[in-house]
Amino acid sequence: MFIRLKTRLLSPGQLARCRRPTILALWALLPIGVSAAGPHSAASVERAIGKEEDKEAALDTVYRKPSAVRLERDSTNPIFARKYKGTILDITSRVVVIDSWRGKSFIPRAEVEEIKRAGDAKAITLFEKYRKRARSLEDWVKLEAFASKQELIPERRTCIRRLLEKDPSNLEYHLFLGEAREGARWLREEQVETILARGYELVEGKLEKKPAVKKKKTSDFWKRRQSKKIKEVDHLKQALEKKNAHSLWMLISRSGLITLPTSKPYERTNLRATQDLIDLIDARGNYQWRLNTFLAEYGIPIDWSAINLNKVESFRKRHPGSIHHETKYYHILSTCDEKTIKDLGRKMDLVTKQIYQDLFKFDEKIPYKYILRFYRDGGEYHKSGGPRMAGAHYEPGSKELVGYKHTDRESQGRDPFYSLYHEGWHQYFDFYIPNAPRWFDEGFAEVISPLIIKGSKAKMNTFNVGRSNVLKAYLRRGRILPLSKLIRLKHHEFYRPDVVGIAYAQAWSFVHFLINFKHPNPGTQKKVRAFYKDYFWELHKGTDPVEACDIVFKDVQFDTLEKAWLKSIHKQR
Repeated sequence: MFIRLKTRLLSPGQLARCRRPTILALWALLPIGVSAAGPHSAASVERAIGKEEDKEAALDTVYRKPSAVRLERDSTNPIFARKYKGTILDITSRVVVIDSWRGKSFIPRAEVEEIKRAGDAKAITLFEKYRKRARSLEDWVKLEAFASKQELIPERRTCIRRLLEKDPSNLEYHLFLGEAREGARWLREEQVETILARGYELVEGKLEKKPAVKKKKTSDFWKRRQSKKIKEVDHLKQALEKKNAHSLWMLISRSGLITLPTSKPYERTNLRATQDLIDLIDARGNYQWRLNTFLAEYGIPIDWSAINLNKVESFRKRHPGSIHHETKYYHILSTCDEKTIKDLGRKMDLVTKQIYQDLFKFDEKIPYKYILRFYRDGGEYHKSGGPRMAGAHYEPGSKELVGYKHTDRESQGRDPFYSLYHEGWHQYFDFYIPNAPRWFDEGFAEVISPLIIKGSKAKMNTFNVGRSNVLKAYLRRGRILPLSKLIRLKHHEFYRPDVVGIAYAQAWSFVHFLINFKHPNPGTQKKVRAFYKDYFWELHKGTDPVEACDIVFKDVQFDTLEKAWLKSIHKQR
């Protein structure tokens, strides 16, 4: 009997190599005889092999129990996770060891909820069957050879531990178990990894201090000049083959991962953090394989087209009688009446095409249709997770725009979809500038939302009467934020209760000022009007928002610019 093997496990030192299935006569390896005759013809086996060769190498998965989540981060596993994807190296009664983008993680067996192996289940089952029958040294030698050929690393380690009981001086076995010699004793793998993390290396089974090396120069990616065009790029290829931090940043953000696991809590993903992640993974060796384990663990890149179709079905099941209205740019999922939904779809398509896409013209287009959830009233909206006091909101993690049908009182004479035009800008802009500074993102949203739609035309109306009135009230009280402070506000600072009102008003006013600036000198007028575009390109390049301000406004007398803006407030229309 021939056993078709589909092993996908990676052996130490060869983690990136993609395995091919092998055909192995078990009777040659195991102590119990197995007939070589069987129903599989050579042709059928070859076809099976061909199909398997077309598949990508799979990854093992270890799930940690939710109750095991802890705030502290230990030295051997500094990045805590609920799920690990990589290659399982060992499974004992005490610990599960998995190698991934983090390096080796040692997960206490009591904290493991589930283990999913990528290897051939039949091969693993056969190993377990004959392991229970193994008695002699010869049995364990044959089992070790079988596990080695099948690349069943945890099973091979089980055999090696038994063989070491008979031959404790075998250097090769100790090294395969990740151990290192310290005097007359051998340190366990977990101890070795802790010492290696302190700047040591393994040399012929012994731990030696690494020689001092010159510190790697920090990436200067954001300082390089770039073409002011957003072209369609294979970001996955760039991240894997070129170690391109910008492409990885785009991949991560566009997949809805708001904070990197290596970042501080609540720190938004940015280019510097992504470059640090690449450096961390690269330092552990086998960069492409390790990066692939990271991407697989977090489901990156996400196919939003497929995900959004699933969301359509899910929404309709949760809300019997609801409507799915598909337009050029949106999947509108609604519990509202059909007439309102069609009007909403028509207007949102006009705004996307004629306003959002016209402000900054990109060669790279968003490759999927947005999800827009639209509820019949505020009560249903808030029950479904809508923030209190909000008329609509955008969820950057799920890339969804969410709103509800406003009453005439709530609309206050404005377009009933006013809030969606504002939040829709965030949904659109997030694809190109993840983590945009609040003054810039909210300022443009407030400039856009008073737009006017007549027939098949959407036209910008940059004057926002509500924000203008708030700003003038603060101005009379002398409570205006210095402009240099406004453009440097971080996310949490912008939304502070004592800041958010004036921050929104000033953000709108300053963007309005930049877009509509007039000056007798055409050169000065052109230069000031170009500020917001220059700032956009710095942000897309990955420049830190504060540094981007310094770069864009470096030749400007900021006091002069601020005075011109303050002077314009009462003239803004």
